[in-house]
Amino acid sequence: MEYEMGESRDRVERLKMTKSQLAALWIQIHDEACGNGQEFYRDPKTGEQVSTRIRLQRLKKCCKSGCRHCPYGFKKRK
Repeated sequence: MEYEMGESRDRVERLKMTKSQLAALWIQIHDEACGNGQEFYRDPKTGEQVSTRIRLQRLKKCCKSGCRHCPYGFKKRK
């Protein structure tokens, strides 16, 4: 599934993606944002701002918040 950076959140919500499809979309958008040197991208489902690996590495330490793209391997307990 291709996602254009300018697509509206409403369109993505209407697609009714599975969790695995959404995860694949996050990876695609994250990789594109990192390739463009961006520190954030918008989550296509919620519209929330998400930190990229670039920003998290710039902070030089883990914040232990369970960030989606944590370069330090921290996983938040559920």
